Amino acid sequence: IIAHVDHVLGCRNAVEKATAETRSSLYFWRKWMFPGSSFTRHRAAMYVRFSRVYAQRGHWDAAKKLQSPVRDYAYTFLGPQDIRSRRISISLSDTLWNLGQCEEAADMQKAVLDVCMDFFGPQHLETLKSKHKLAQTLWLQGRYSHAKSILQEVVGGFMKHLGPDHEHTLKAMDDLGRTVMKFWEREDMEDAHALHLTALTGMTKILGPNHMDTLFAKESLARVSVDLGGEHLDQAEVLIEEVLETRKSILFKEIGRAHV
Repeated sequence: IIAHVDHVLGCRNAVEKATAETRSSLYFWRKWMFPGSSFTRHRAAMYVRFSRVYAQRGHWDAAKKLQSPVRDYAYTFLGPQDIRSRRISISLSDTLWNLGQCEEAADMQKAVLDVCMDFFGPQHLETLKSKHKLAQTLWLQGRYSHAKSILQEVVGGFMKHLGPDHEHTLKAMDDLGRTVMKFWEREDMEDAHALHLTALTGMTKILGPNHMDTLFAKESLARVSVDLGGEHLDQAEVLIEEVLETRKSILFKEIGRAHV
């Protein structure tokens, strides 16, 4: 799929370059007055689809290159409050997060959160989702106290809106466990263990044992089990072996499909 996307974008760029070179100077005024006129809704939709392909394969630079102009287009013609503007902003912030550009990602997430706070209020589901994204970035920045405070609010809000067995609630619990663990007190470790165990149990049921988030929760439970020590060490060994074997199996299947 990546090769196909690269080919389509390459052909489009070549056509546009050839068109620009042969365009009469009579139309220069139009290009000067409407510099963004060539970026259409159709192109925005195509860029969004292609950026998802790149993101799924970890080609974050390529994803960012496509997502950035889409966000600019959406903000200009739809406004920051439109759901499409918010979605592309969150997608771009995820890409920046994976590129390690946390400060820029956090700024973008704060902007989305401000819009949600103004239009929906602090306890609306869309606002809670925005808070969750921001908390994940704050965690990556090492701002654990701030992240913990936000995640506690998010978990409570998701429990109220979605219930304890929804994947959003479970993912927020897992993130809260990973954050609480960073305070390194015995009580914090035990709280983190309980959160990860609840998240893992729910994700296994809702998402399946081989889902990426389920494996991440299992790995997190293994880590905190090691830190707790004692009777938890045997559990940690079993969990991490399961994660390793499952990821090996998934990876080999992906490699096999790539060579078919």
